[in-house]
Amino acid sequence: MLGGMSPLLIFHIGSLPPGNALVQEISGIPLIGETLAANLAIPIPIYLDENLTKIFVKNHTLQIDMNEEVNTKADESKPDVKQRAINSLVTVNMVTVKGSIVASMLIAMNDLIFTKLSAKTYSVSYLNGPFILLNGLIHGFSATENEDTTKLDLVFQFSKAGKKADTIPSIFDVPIAPVKITSVGPAGL
Repeated sequence: MLGGMSPLLIFHIGSLPPGNALVQEISGIPLIGETLAANLAIPIPIYLDENLTKIFVKNHTLQIDMNEEVNTKADESKPDVKQRAINSLVTVNMVTVKGSIVASMLIAMNDLIFTKLSAKTYSVSYLNGPFILLNGLIHGFSATENEDTTKLDLVFQFSKAGKKADTIPSIFDVPIAPVKITSVGPAGL
């Protein structure tokens, strides 16, 4: 537990079929309905409280990778620099006891997600103090069991940059028909 709060890990698995009544109902919401319906998934929250789940978050880090391309000029003036983002990773290091049911479930969830990689029908959210990742992807996962201890080390790497975000249309994107005002003031004057 870092910062007095227990972390929350949420796996969003699958998507609802287009013919589902809920999807059809949400699709009818003006402006944002189709985008919301396309991103519905079944949430599986895992509350990582040390007392409840026996999983202790040792630390977590944020790493942002960028690439720069520098083009020097023949006249020795200031070079052109182009920068692009490569990835944004949140790494979470956890420790638990061997035989933990929640740890076994986390390992099984990663096996389930492995089968959904090509279809892109999953995402992960991680909330722990200032580290908030919404709708990210799993960049890496490892579980290490040592013979000489009763502990199991778990390492998750979540990527913020890997999933294409759908944009929700703004009310300003909707064309508004011009209105012609024929009179000013109360009716009948």
